[in-house]
Amino acid sequence: MAARRNRVAAAAATAAAAGGAACAVRAVSRIGCLSLGQGSPGQMQASVAQAALVVPPRLQRASSIRLTNWQGLRPRCGRSWPSRASMEISAEMLPFLPAAAALAAGTWVTLRRTASSSSSSRATIFSALDPGRSDLNHEFLTAGRLLLDMELESGGVLQVTAHEASESEAPDGAPADAIQEWRALRFKPAEGSNNLIQSVTKVCISPTGAEPRTTIQGTVLPLAYTQTFATIVLATLSVLGAPVLEEVARKTEDRLRILCIGLGGGSVPSFFAQRLPHCDVDVVELEPAVAKAATEAMGFVEGPHLRVHVEDGVSFALRAVEDARRTGDSAVAGGLYDAVLVDAYAPDGSVPSSLWDRQEGIEGLGTALARGLLRRRGGLVATNFLPEVDLVRPLAAYGEALAAWAPGRGFSVQANKPADEKTDLERIFTAEGTGNRIVVYTCGGPPELASESLATLRKRLEDAADKVGKATGCPFDMSDLVGRGISEWPDVLQEAA
Repeated sequence: MAARRNRVAAAAATAAAAGGAACAVRAVSRIGCLSLGQGSPGQMQASVAQAALVVPPRLQRASSIRLTNWQGLRPRCGRSWPSRASMEISAEMLPFLPAAAALAAGTWVTLRRTASSSSSSRATIFSALDPGRSDLNHEFLTAGRLLLDMELESGGVLQVTAHEASESEAPDGAPADAIQEWRALRFKPAEGSNNLIQSVTKVCISPTGAEPRTTIQGTVLPLAYTQTFATIVLATLSVLGAPVLEEVARKTEDRLRILCIGLGGGSVPSFFAQRLPHCDVDVVELEPAVAKAATEAMGFVEGPHLRVHVEDGVSFALRAVEDARRTGDSAVAGGLYDAVLVDAYAPDGSVPSSLWDRQEGIEGLGTALARGLLRRRGGLVATNFLPEVDLVRPLAAYGEALAAWAPGRGFSVQANKPADEKTDLERIFTAEGTGNRIVVYTCGGPPELASESLATLRKRLEDAADKVGKATGCPFDMSDLVGRGISEWPDVLQEAA
C-alpha cells in the first residue's frame, strides 16, 4: 500500500509540474486515479511526444504512455480536439517526465476537465492504481513459466503459464510474505496456429497458512473485454431496474442472480462475487480440464454464492427452466436469472452456435430464453464475440427467443476503443485492444427503453455505470467503458426476423 501511495504522490508531482501552480491536483483513492480539480485547458497541456524522447525504448514498447477516451476539447489554435483523454504512466517512467516536456504545446492528456458549476469538478488525468490497467499487459504477454498443459475433450490443448508481476507486494489482508503474479490461460487447437489468450488472472500466493494458498484477486480484470463485459452487464441491469446496487437489493429484499456459461480463469464471476455480496453466481463449464485449470492454477475459489457446474451450458439452462416449471415455485415463475453471460469458446476461438443461434428442431440457449431463463421484470443475455463475427444473426436469434417471454432491445459494445479516423494521435498512442464485441439483448425493464434513441440509451448506461462503479469501489472507469462503439441494427433485425 505504501508503494502505491508513493507512486501516486510521484505522479501528482509530475501532474502539478504539467498543470502549473493554478492547477489543483489531488489523489482519488477510490478509483486509483489523479484528478485535476481546477485549471484551464491550457494549464492541463503536456507534450507526450517530447516526453517520449527521454523515455527508454523498452518502456515505450511496453506502452507505458497511452492515450484513451477522446471526447472533444478546443485547443488554443481553434482546431477541434478531444475534451477527454487519459494518460497512463507507469512508476518506472515517472523519472523520465521532466517539467520541460509539459511546457511544450502538445497533446491533451486530461481525462476529464471541470465541465461546469453544475457537474462534477473531478477531472481524472490518468489511471494510477488500477491493478489491471493496460500498461501492465506486457507482463503476461511474454512466454512465461508453464504450469499446466492438458488435452481438451473437444480437441486441442489448454495451457496455463505464470508471469512475474511488477506490482507483486502482498495485497491488503494477505500474509506479509505473500506475493502476486499473473496467470494466463490459452487454448491451442489441434490444427492451426491460434494462440489466443482466453483468460488472465492475478493471483496471490501465500507460502504459509490455510488452503487454498493461491487465490484469485477478484477485483483485477486485466483484459479489456473482461472489464467491458462486467461493466455493460452491471450497468444495463441497473438501467433495467435489477438489484445491482446493494441499497436496491435491501429495499426489494431480493438477490441478484447471474448465470455464466464458460468459466475460463474465473475472473468475471469472481469480480461479481467479490464486488457484489448480494449476488449469487452459477458458472457452467463444459470442459473438466478448464475447471481443473481454474481452481488449480488460475486461483479461482468457489464459495456459498459462487458455484461451478461441470456440464453443457445449454443442458443446464434447459433443465433449470424445466425444474422451475415442474415445481411451480412462485419465486421463480417470473424467470430465473437477472443475467446470462456467454463467454465460451471452442479451441479455434468460435462461440458454439447452440449458445447464440436458433435452428429448427434443435434446442439451444434460445429455447431456454424463450421458456423463462431470464427474469421478466428486466434481464439480459450478453455474449462475447471475436471481432470478425457477424452480429446480426445472434441478435436476431436472441430477439426472436425473447419476443414471446418479455420483448427487449439488442445492441453491442466494443471492448477496445473504436478508432477515430480524424486524428492520427488516436492511432499513435492508443493501444489496439482485443477488438472483442459484446452482444447484449434485454428483456422487460422500463417500457421507454425499447423506443428511445441510441444516444439516450448510451447516456442512461453511462450514468448507471458511474453509480455502479462508485458503489462497488471499482478500480477502473466503468462510465468510460460502457458506451464504447455502441451500435444496434433495427432494420437488419426486422429483416432477419
